[in-house]
Amino acid sequence: MAEISEYTKYVRITNEQLMIETEDWLKNFFKTSKKMWGERFLNIYFDDLAFAEIVERVFKRKIYYHVFHNINGLNKLKEISLYCFWIIKLHPFSWITHHKTSETDYELNVKMALNFFQQGLSLYAKENNKTFVLTSTILQELYYSFRYNDLSKEAIINIANILIK
Repeated sequence: MAEISEYTKYVRITNEQLMIETEDWLKNFFKTSKKMWGERFLNIYFDDLAFAEIVERVFKRKIYYHVFHNINGLNKLKEISLYCFWIIKLHPFSWITHHKTSETDYELNVKMALNFFQQGLSLYAKENNKTFVLTSTILQELYYSFRYNDLSKEAIINIANILIK
């Protein structure tokens, strides 16, 4: 895969780059999501085209940081935050129609984004010898904010930075 520094302007991500960008993310995210959702996970539809669009938009942001801020790529905290933002906006998850639930597809995507946010921050903290504490109160506030507030990409990045010590 080409390094971010090789791009002078945005070029659409190739299918090969898309696979490289998503491989680890998908493996880790779905492994822990299956544990979290249990049997209900079997009733969740995953829109791979919407997810490809999410990866594409995160990749665009990497190029943006390179071109406009002279930064080679994103740190993992920013990347985690961007994935959360785009999951909330583009809704790659939905319930399979035969599944009986009062939970809407939007709520499902908010919970998936929050789950990824938690996982990502925990992993980031561990890899960087930092602390990360997410109390139930903070988790409830984040859920409310993800669901009802119109948070920007930068707001989610700032929240992530505040939670890592």
